[in-house]
Amino acid sequence: MRIGVDTSVLGRVPVALLFWNVAYGETVPFFNGLTLGQGQLVSVLETSAGAAVKASVESGPSAGTTASFLDKSSFESSFLTYVVKVDVEKQTSSDASFALNWDNAADTSVYCDRFISHFIKGGALFARVDIKTTDSSKHKAIEQSAKAAFNAFGANIELTQSLKTSMTEIQKSSEVDMQFVYIGAPSDAQQTVSGNGSGGDAAQLVQLKTIADNFLARAKASEWKRRAVLEKYEHVPNWSKQFQVPDYTTAKDYSWSVFKDSSSYQALLKGAQQISPENYIGGATTRNQVLGVINKALSDILDWVKKVTVDPASAAKLPAVTAPGEYFETFLSAITVIEPSLRDGATKLSDAEAFGFGTVAGSIKVAFGKSLQGESYVCLPDQPMAPGFKTISELWGMKKATGNFSKPVHVVPVPQVGVIRLSTEARAPAGSLFTFFTK
Repeated sequence: MRIGVDTSVLGRVPVALLFWNVAYGETVPFFNGLTLGQGQLVSVLETSAGAAVKASVESGPSAGTTASFLDKSSFESSFLTYVVKVDVEKQTSSDASFALNWDNAADTSVYCDRFISHFIKGGALFARVDIKTTDSSKHKAIEQSAKAAFNAFGANIELTQSLKTSMTEIQKSSEVDMQFVYIGAPSDAQQTVSGNGSGGDAAQLVQLKTIADNFLARAKASEWKRRAVLEKYEHVPNWSKQFQVPDYTTAKDYSWSVFKDSSSYQALLKGAQQISPENYIGGATTRNQVLGVINKALSDILDWVKKVTVDPASAAKLPAVTAPGEYFETFLSAITVIEPSLRDGATKLSDAEAFGFGTVAGSIKVAFGKSLQGESYVCLPDQPMAPGFKTISELWGMKKATGNFSKPVHVVPVPQVGVIRLSTEARAPAGSLFTFFTK
C-alpha cells in the first residue's frame, strides 16, 4: 500500500511555488520553483485539459466540483492558494484475461483509444484553499503563518497549539475559501468545511485537518476505486484491428491552449456578471452583448472538444474565438470610468480615467487619505486607510498595462511636506511607492 499526503502552495506577489510531499510524518523535498499558474491545478488534480474544459461548461455535480476547483478567477484573486492532497493506493496485481466482444459498432468513438483493465483500490481527496486579502500590508505575515499552518497536513502529525495559532492568524487577516474534489469515495465519506470563510479563530482550517485525517483512515480501510488502469487494444489476444484506434497524441498538445482560452473566458464571464449594468457604457444592452460574446466563445470551445473526441485529427483546427487577452481589452473599454468632470475648486493637471468600483479582474484599489490632525496626505494600494487619516477619494486602476489602460501613474510620496505627487512619466521616478495604470 502507498499512502501519500501532499501539500502544495501556489503563491502570488511574488509568484512562487513551494511543493512538498509528506508521508508518514516525514517531509521530503519534491519541487521548489516558479508556478506555471492556474494550469498547475490541472496537473495536481490529475485530469486532462480536455476533461477540464468540459467540466467548466457542462452541468452536473462532478463537473461542478471540478470546475470550482480549477476556477481561474478565484485563483487570480487569491493571495495564496494551497492544495492539500490525501492519496491512498492499494497496489494490486491483475491476472485477468480479455477478449474483444466486437459488435460492429457504427460509432467506434465509444471505444476511445484504450479500455479499463482493472481498478486500483483506494481514494483521494483534493482540497483547494484560497487565502484572500485586500490588505497588501499583511501579505508577509499571512505568508509566514500559512507556511507554518499547512505543516499540519500530514500523516501522523498532531495539531499543536502552535499550529492552531498560525491558523488563527491566517483567519484574522484574510478570507479563507475551500473547494473539495473526492475520487473513489462514496457520498457518505465526503465532507466539506462549514463556515462563512473568515473570522478570528482557526475553525475552518482545523475542520480541514480533521477531514483530511478522517479521510486517510477511511481510505486505508476501504475497497474504494482510486483510479482505472487502462490497457491498449493491441494487447488483447483476439485483436485484429476491428476498428481504427484513435490517436489523441496531437490532440492532447492542442488541448492545453484551448484549456487556457476556456479558463480565461470563464474568468471573464464571472467578472462580467459581477459588474452591474449601470457600470457598463450603454447599460444592460452593452452588458448583454458582452455576455453574449463570452458565452459564444465558450460554446465554440466545447464544440471543439466534442468534435475532437470523435475525430482527433480535427484538433489542428482550433476554435475560432478571439484571444481572451484581446477581448479583455475590449471588455475594459465597455466599462464606465469615474468623474468625467472636475470637482469644485480643483485644478486640472492631467487626464487619467479609472474605475469607480473594484470588481474588474486585475484592478488595484488606490485610496487617498488626509490626516485628521492637519494638511498631510497619503496614498495606499489595496490597503485600509492608515490610522489617523480619513479617506477622501478612492479609485481602481489596473495593476499592469492592459489594452487602453496603459498610462502609468506613479505614486511618489513627499514626506518633507506631507503630500503625494502623481507622475505620468514613462519611467517611475526615484522614490516611487507604487504604480497603477489608467486609460
